[in-house]
Amino acid sequence: TAFASGFYGPLWMARTRPADAREIEQLRGLYAGEVAYQDAQLGRIVASIDRHLGPDTLLVVTADHGENLGEAGRFDHVFAINDHLVRVPMLVRHAEHFAAGTRDAGPCQLVDVPATVADVVGGLALESGQQGQSLVAERARGRRFSFIEGDPFYGHLERMSVHAGLEADVARFTARLRAAHDGRFKLVTSSRAAPALYDLEADPDETRDVGDAHPRERDALARALDAWLATQTPYSIEARLRADALSGDGASDDTFERLRELGYVE
Repeated sequence: TAFASGFYGPLWMARTRPADAREIEQLRGLYAGEVAYQDAQLGRIVASIDRHLGPDTLLVVTADHGENLGEAGRFDHVFAINDHLVRVPMLVRHAEHFAAGTRDAGPCQLVDVPATVADVVGGLALESGQQGQSLVAERARGRRFSFIEGDPFYGHLERMSVHAGLEADVARFTARLRAAHDGRFKLVTSSRAAPALYDLEADPDETRDVGDAHPRERDALARALDAWLATQTPYSIEARLRADALSGDGASDDTFERLRELGYVE
């Protein structure tokens, strides 16, 4: 318990003494317990839907990230975009459009969730420029590539370092990370390091750059990533919150300051 209460993953990654096997086992056990609890609660939700709403109800369950639990020395769910962190399950339940018990290992992205909801429910307008694709089988186009972004919260890590009283090398956690994924190979670009290509079948922990051995795959992913980034509008949560506050449609100044204190904005 003392270990868990004092745990903050990025600081573990920065400190000189790595976590030992017992600490990692304890951490993974706690996480497994959380997953089991969430699974039980999801069962209650599904049972309630069946009792009160019926099979026409669309249920989508997913997450914005997973968790690093010591794989290749990584912990927590920030400052990285490795697949242990960004590859999460998605459960979709709807009697008409999704057959029970079927699985699809193909890639999708969180932007596909609103597109799928709009498709199933009907009558919902998506924002202009929405790049999501419906996952309804008869209309799903499939993805050749999926894309990932990760931006650091430098101030958040710095504050946590001071709070924990640890000497942390925070600079190596301040990279802007981007990646393109084709199902097997994954190209990761960093603002602080050279691009690296990983073969996820042979190296799921993403520890060995195989770009020189697979130049065709590396170059194809690099072109796809560049093309995708060219379509993206730079996003600033600070600017969005400020704009919403001024318009009266979103967060107030008090909310913005609270988010800043928690480390979500600078």
